[in-house]
Amino acid sequence: MEEAADAAQGLEKLQTQAFSCAMVDISMPGMSGDELCRRLRADPRFDGLYLIAFTGHVLRDAAEQMRQAGFDSVLFKPFRRADLLA
Repeated sequence: MEEAADAAQGLEKLQTQAFSCAMVDISMPGMSGDELCRRLRADPRFDGLYLIAFTGHVLRDAAEQMRQAGFDSVLFKPFRRADLLA
């Protein structure tokens, strides 16, 4: 398991190491999680990367907007380990 301080650092780690899944906070400094997701989905190197969005923004259309950005799953904070595993 790796951790990144922001989207730029996360993108760097994803480009230099192999991952099958990434959890992406929607609200990050510098670049939003939605933007990071769109960049990853546009890059064929990340085909097959499972992306999970997590956020504290529980708006009615938030989950649908995140899925439209390309996320495979959406978790709302706070979440339990069981939610993540599901």
